[in-house]
Amino acid sequence: MSNNILFINDSNDLNYYNSLKPHYKYKRLKFKFKCKLCGNISIKNLESINDEFLCNSCSCIIAFNQNNIQEKKKHTCLIKYGVNNVAKSNEIKEKIKNTNIKKYGSDCIFQLDEFKNKSKETKLIKYGNPYFVNHEKAKETCIKRYGVDNYAKTQECQDKINKTILERYGKSGIMISKGEIELYNYINSIYIGNIIRNNRDILKGRELDIYLPDIMLAFEYDGTYWHADPRFYNITNLNEQQRLKNNWVRDKEKDILCENLNIQLVRVKEYDWINNNEYEKLRIKEIIENKLLFKNNY
Repeated sequence: MSNNILFINDSNDLNYYNSLKPHYKYKRLKFKFKCKLCGNISIKNLESINDEFLCNSCSCIIAFNQNNIQEKKKHTCLIKYGVNNVAKSNEIKEKIKNTNIKKYGSDCIFQLDEFKNKSKETKLIKYGNPYFVNHEKAKETCIKRYGVDNYAKTQECQDKINKTILERYGKSGIMISKGEIELYNYINSIYIGNIIRNNRDILKGRELDIYLPDIMLAFEYDGTYWHADPRFYNITNLNEQQRLKNNWVRDKEKDILCENLNIQLVRVKEYDWINNNEYEKLRIKEIIENKLLFKNNY
């Protein structure tokens, strides 16, 4: 008997496979089969197929994702290294660095020209482009895992970045303008409810500068440059026109996201905050009072 028999997971294959399994002389014979998950053709000893036609890769993925395996792995890591993931262990990180230095002369192989060239060659062979990045697949993965198309948009990522910057340089990485700080201080002085600042979770990656969740009210401080206040721009340069258009599109998207969540978003323009400060404060106060009145009546 040879390995020319191809199992494709139908009932006849299963019956034939089960009829051979008890016979010891067939156990080490190799058979071709079609993996039930990925569809790729694979070859295994009959005794290695067990009860499912799965290739080695799919078998490992299923085993790795089983809860009991994950829990055992975490438990072992906690006992050995004091963390639930070996990649978080400083001891292991140092070992990896030292090994890379001994083998390649650098603590990070991704910085080596040899590695970069191999990566380019592989991408050229697979995709016809040495700089190929599967953006769509990356977006799909991020949406499944984090609910947004880019991990950098998550609050978790922002918190990690700010924590690292704070540890290294002694200050936060969150860039908040003087005007936004003044706006927050004013709102905080006239409103006694809960105030959330610079949150990226509510709009799934898009930041809310100041949010009053009890009355579903948010404030955005629009800098003249960063939000491209249309009152002050008459641009003929095409690149600059595109920048302005992108800014306006992003602002409109945020407006729509807030509307869909029944959040009233109030935009406070930098020019108006600086030059008509008292009027802006009065406008903001009236908006908050009206929201409170509506909430109390309903």
